[in-house]
Amino acid sequence: TETDYPKDKTIQQLFMEQADRTPEQTAVVCGHETLTYRELNERSNQIARLLLQKGVQPETIVGIMADRSPEMIAGIIGILKSGAAY
Repeated sequence: TETDYPKDKTIQQLFMEQADRTPEQTAVVCGHETLTYRELNERSNQIARLLLQKGVQPETIVGIMADRSPEMIAGIIGILKSGAAY
């Protein structure tokens, strides 16, 4: 599939804009678990804050080991929000 997207924005910026526009809309569905954009944004913010407190700096590579789950998505977004890479 192809779609146009702003080339001057990061994935995390696009995500946060979507979370601001539709906070109660479903963002992730995995089995019987769902997260809204608000919930996913809050979880990813917590992860980003924790990583920064632990000394993660821009362009630090952070490993993530998780099964496919809402937590994995929150982890990926949180890592990106901290400025690191996964």
